[in-house]
Amino acid sequence: ERNEQDEISNIYNYPRGRVATQTIILRTVNCNGQPRQIHIFLYNCLTLQNICFIIELVILLKNGETIDIRDQVAVIGGDETKRSGIVLAKSYKAKQFGIVTGETLYSARQKCRNLQVYQGNYKVYKEYSNKLYKLLLEYTDKIERYSIDECFLDMTNYLMGDTLINKAKEINLRVKEELGFTVNVGVAHNKLLAKMASDFTKPDRVHTLYEEEIPNKMWNLPISELFMIGKRTVPKLYNMGIKTIGQLSKTDEELLKKKFGKFGKMMWE
Repeated sequence: ERNEQDEISNIYNYPRGRVATQTIILRTVNCNGQPRQIHIFLYNCLTLQNICFIIELVILLKNGETIDIRDQVAVIGGDETKRSGIVLAKSYKAKQFGIVTGETLYSARQKCRNLQVYQGNYKVYKEYSNKLYKLLLEYTDKIERYSIDECFLDMTNYLMGDTLINKAKEINLRVKEELGFTVNVGVAHNKLLAKMASDFTKPDRVHTLYEEEIPNKMWNLPISELFMIGKRTVPKLYNMGIKTIGQLSKTDEELLKKKFGKFGKMMWE
């Protein structure tokens, strides 16, 4: 469970109970179509995520490929002949088979024998990531690069009399027109909610997830959809009768702390 706890510590830069302000997230898609992901969380910060899959699609289409890999059970990964090769990004159909980012290609193949594996191109992904980063610098210099395809933008003093929603829509449009892919944008008051919002309907959408919207938009979601709830934690929560995010929110904090320690406290908060 160490990775889950480390990642949660990373995403929560602000003390519990403190609202960060405004967050946007963007998810990507190419000009032709539906998404795979870049996320930009704009909470005073912005994030981008999973650019690898969509950029690989762009490259394949430019090279004459006629099959849209988003319609396949497909992943972007390393060398499949090596058991150490891992899944870097996945299609929605691959996700339906339970394939997750970071697992070995060998493991993913056990879940779907017809899995299509496309070699990743880190150099190209980095190039696109840098282009996006350069574009985002036009909006704020307070950018936290979370990974090659994720970053947070602090927009606290950079709205220039405009609204966060307008900025989100502007970035969404510019990325599509200038960089050639589309993004989903999640807007919220902290990083976690913005990241969750980015997983809502796609592609090419702007979503909000403010505190007052949480009951309607989050409570009925499966507990596995809550950011940073990993595959090892889900069965344990199921055994406690917790299957939705709403059920987790109503669970006694002390019970979660007793079962999961500090991680239980993070989940509850």
